[in-house]
Amino acid sequence: NWSFVVLAGPEDKAIYEKMSEMQNDHKLNNLNFLGFNNSISQFISLVNKIPVVISADTFGMHAAIGLRKNVIALCGPQPEQEIYLYNKGIKVNLNLECAPCFASKIDNCINNQRLQCMRDIDIDKVKEALNNEIRQLEK
Repeated sequence: NWSFVVLAGPEDKAIYEKMSEMQNDHKLNNLNFLGFNNSISQFISLVNKIPVVISADTFGMHAAIGLRKNVIALCGPQPEQEIYLYNKGIKVNLNLECAPCFASKIDNCINNQRLQCMRDIDIDKVKEALNNEIRQLEK
């Protein structure tokens, strides 16, 4: 009974459009695209309607934390110890030796397998975290 939303900022336009194209090719009934050009207040209002937010260390994650939403934080190049979820979420990471390296772009990554810390996050681990958060909400 859950549906998912894709919400992005203007800097994510290319990946947002690629995901949208993929959605057109392989339609998922429970996936909704809410745009990448919302104002900050619109973005925050949309995040406020989402019970569980899955995000890397981005504005969306910080907005969700500030709104006291349940968050699944995908921690890669940024230091996870600087993210406090107020007992409302789970941090997912690979615990690689090179992390955190603070790489904001693939060219700044120091790992030979560029951005392995994000690319190799196991979807099953994220699903497990999501199921845990949903169970918490249903209590």
